[in-house]
Amino acid sequence: MPDSPQTPRRVDSFDPLASVRRSVETAEGGGDPDDLDANTREIPTIPDAADTIIPDTEDTIIPDAEDTVVPETPELPAPRRLKASLYGRRILLPRGGEWGRVASEQLKAHGATPLVVPLIATAPTSTPERLDAAIQALRSGGFDWLVVASASAVPAIAAAASGLAPGTSVAAVGQATADALNTAGFPVHLVPQEESSAKALVTEWPPTPEGARALLLQSQLSPAYLGEQLAKIGMRVATVEAYQTVPVEVPGSTLNAVTRGFLNTVFVTSRSVAQQVAAQLMPLHPDTLVVCIGESSATACRELGIPVSTVSKQQSVPGMLTALTQLLTSTRPS
Repeated sequence: MPDSPQTPRRVDSFDPLASVRRSVETAEGGGDPDDLDANTREIPTIPDAADTIIPDTEDTIIPDAEDTVVPETPELPAPRRLKASLYGRRILLPRGGEWGRVASEQLKAHGATPLVVPLIATAPTSTPERLDAAIQALRSGGFDWLVVASASAVPAIAAAASGLAPGTSVAAVGQATADALNTAGFPVHLVPQEESSAKALVTEWPPTPEGARALLLQSQLSPAYLGEQLAKIGMRVATVEAYQTVPVEVPGSTLNAVTRGFLNTVFVTSRSVAQQVAAQLMPLHPDTLVVCIGESSATACRELGIPVSTVSKQQSVPGMLTALTQLLTSTRPS
């Protein structure tokens, strides 16, 4: 992608919340009023968040951390020599659900002991009417691009896959998000190849006509970076909250296991997870290893004062296991 110009492009004001203003001139003798000129199309009204009825939080199902079984913490033996094998590594997995199940199986296959302790969970968007309006606009051709910042956003729009307007391109911030979109039935046209991050997605963004319309779906905690960068290259971006990321309280038995070093490895898979590690698990035991899924998670940890032991080059659980094994091998006493 060419370098951004020194002077930002002038982009006409884009208000996705404005009422539909369609100007159609019907040809003499009878024309099709639905055949709109591309330059006059506007995005259907997306209600303002202030007018949205937020669902009762009691209806939101969040995994109960008390259901996480953590063995009673024994007295810790003297530190053992680090080995290349993952046997003896008791690894805290910070997310539950299907991700936690699959990750647990992968860890067991490598000899590690997984303990699923959700630090975060997803909850429905606090602005459902705004999301519904955005999906309707997506189906009717109101957007040129659908940009999805997380796999967690996919369930909220899965029903729109079969009705996606022809000509709409789909971009995913990473391969995991692309896989979730494919599974839901969405074609994916753009996935960053170097790494799964908003920065990589913007760097690899193809030349796009000035004023192209994009619907960006993310959580309420997502940084504004992606939307701002797309706007800088001349796109008109409507950012909509597709889901919420909410913290899950860690039970006392888990805190005890972390503090005493029984849980000797913590996987950090996102900035949100890093925030909860800092808020609930710090200070970590000196012998606890922190494995980050990528540089963005590692940066978040460092900013929050969490010691980073190693960073996975591949943004996946197998990549994190590889990074952990390499760390243990490199630090093994001769």
